[in-house]
Amino acid sequence: AQHVPLLVLIFTARPNSGRRADQQRTWLTHPWRTADNSPVPWRYVYVLGRKARSLQSSGPVQDELVGDRVFLGRIQETYLNLVHKTLDSLRWAVSSVSFDVLLKTDDDSMLHVS
Repeated sequence: AQHVPLLVLIFTARPNSGRRADQQRTWLTHPWRTADNSPVPWRYVYVLGRKARSLQSSGPVQDELVGDRVFLGRIQETYLNLVHKTLDSLRWAVSSVSFDVLLKTDDDSMLHVS
């Protein structure tokens, strides 16, 4: 895995495509910089749980990275599973990405990038 100093996990759900599009048009397109204006390489990943139907299939369930989205294999996408989604997203990040700093945010948040 390529090393990035900053990994941003953005929690989202399938119906929130408009929120993701807004982020991709705004703060996700801006470069991050240090105090001395040096660029900071970074990566963002949207985190989603599975649909209930996909959890009922037989065989082992694995996390799946598709483009800029990671689908957590063991987590059904519900508000009640938010703690499990958080823990599984951290497990995925540590096992799949080399990073120094992790930032977790949500699809209804805008970050000031400078």
